[in-house]
Amino acid sequence: MDIKKSLGGFVGQVKRAAEVAAPIINPVGTAVAKKLADQFKPAAVQPAPVTAPADPMAGLGAEQKAKLQTALAGGSGPAAQTVAQAALAQASTLPQAEATKLLNVAAMNPGGPEGVAMAKVFSSPTWLASTPAQKGQILDVASTASPKGLDALATLAQQGKLNSPDAKGGTLLSNLQALATQPQAPEISGSKPPDLSRQAVLDDVLKETANPQLVQQGPADTCGVTSTQYEMARRNPGEYARIIAGLTGRDAKVELAGGPALKLHVDSLDKQPADTRSGTDRLFQSAGMEFANGSDGYNPVDDKSTNASTGRSRAGLTENEARDLTRAMFNKPNTNVFDVQGQGPAVVAKLQASDRTKPVTLNFTQPNGRGHAVSFDHVENGRIFFRNPTVAGTGPSNLANARVEANGLESMSIADFQRQGRSVTGEL
Repeated sequence: MDIKKSLGGFVGQVKRAAEVAAPIINPVGTAVAKKLADQFKPAAVQPAPVTAPADPMAGLGAEQKAKLQTALAGGSGPAAQTVAQAALAQASTLPQAEATKLLNVAAMNPGGPEGVAMAKVFSSPTWLASTPAQKGQILDVASTASPKGLDALATLAQQGKLNSPDAKGGTLLSNLQALATQPQAPEISGSKPPDLSRQAVLDDVLKETANPQLVQQGPADTCGVTSTQYEMARRNPGEYARIIAGLTGRDAKVELAGGPALKLHVDSLDKQPADTRSGTDRLFQSAGMEFANGSDGYNPVDDKSTNASTGRSRAGLTENEARDLTRAMFNKPNTNVFDVQGQGPAVVAKLQASDRTKPVTLNFTQPNGRGHAVSFDHVENGRIFFRNPTVAGTGPSNLANARVEANGLESMSIADFQRQGRSVTGEL
């Protein structure tokens, strides 16, 4: 193919292709830009002058170049042709190094799920507002992610979340790039557990920040930590990615926004047979349990914290321990525990008046005497709505008198909450 000739009439070709293939390239159209939440709005950038490469394909290997040329010529089907055209058009606006990186990603499978996901990325407000350096970060992530991870990356780009800040001056995107490129902790890279490979950890963080409902406690008694993890992925995706990047990075630890370091719990690396959690669920929750349980030592194998002096073992965390974890994770020093049994109506009034911008946990006493923690969402029509970390789905809740809603949340009448609730933890 004569590349210069192809590029000569390329602008009109891309416009026509975009019109024909709009459902592939931009399935949600301009509605995406209008619905971006303010806190995730892409940062305004002043694009620096870019020297367009004379031949965007110059840095490709023979195999990648042949795949793209076939796709451009329509030999791989109309979807692949549209993806290849969009990729080449984007590559022609980038420096040569980023252009080569982009086309290598596009050549993976232009007619398959990878190509469709990247077409969504290219049409997103985030990509279009990004600098060449930021586009390079996106492509580093795309080069490492699996097809499911790429699909989550496309969702994050269209949601506008990639510029979500962390607590140390970075963003979700910069931390995703770290997960895609940094050396892993020796404890992880040495044991090579399948669900903690570089790609698996990156995929987990992509999926969990795109859809925090995926965070779950599985069979472990980690409801308090899991609720904190869900709130972090939901409210502060950039910080969530920074924490996972720190735990899995070379130093195997990360300084929290409002407290000391959270450290990788090496005994959590091996997955137990009945454990249904993702690798990142397991690492985050085990590290959180060890951080919050005081002088006791947490054992992920038997899911118990044991006092070395007395030998006493226990499950889960106390409300005060979970409170301290929230304070450190979110840098919310005014987080407190409110007694539902002693101050039920007053606590409900605080929940009704809450602005829903801060993490709040509801703590229940189960019929067997054990506690359970869930993430508060809102109060509506005499019911309290919350997210249960057990991920009940369409089945019954593990909480008596709770109703599973179609959107994945659960709800309980205010009267039942005042009877069954033990405490509320948050800044109210």
